[in-house]
Amino acid sequence: MLTQGYACEVCNFICHDKCKKTVVSFCSGVALQLIKNPVAHTWSEPSHIKRRFCCVCRKKTDDSVAVECEVCEYYVHVDCHDLAVSDCKEAATYVSNLDKTVQ
Repeated sequence: MLTQGYACEVCNFICHDKCKKTVVSFCSGVALQLIKNPVAHTWSEPSHIKRRFCCVCRKKTDDSVAVECEVCEYYVHVDCHDLAVSDCKEAATYVSNLDKTVQ
């Protein structure tokens, strides 16, 4: 893989050379400092989430308990939860169906 792309030494993020211009997530080591207006995630109950990767440590969520943001599908291990970045982009612009009927 390293002959085809890049790996961050801080957060273990891996990216193909051809994909590097489309990366939208910041390194988890500096991301907390870059968020100017944090928007909290809406976390699910902890459970075993299969076939996903933790957005903090980039490892599979298959073998341990994880949570997901119910709005933007941001997945993190319970052990990585404290390092998750509060940048739920969809929650910042989310209008629930209940709010739409009140207006």
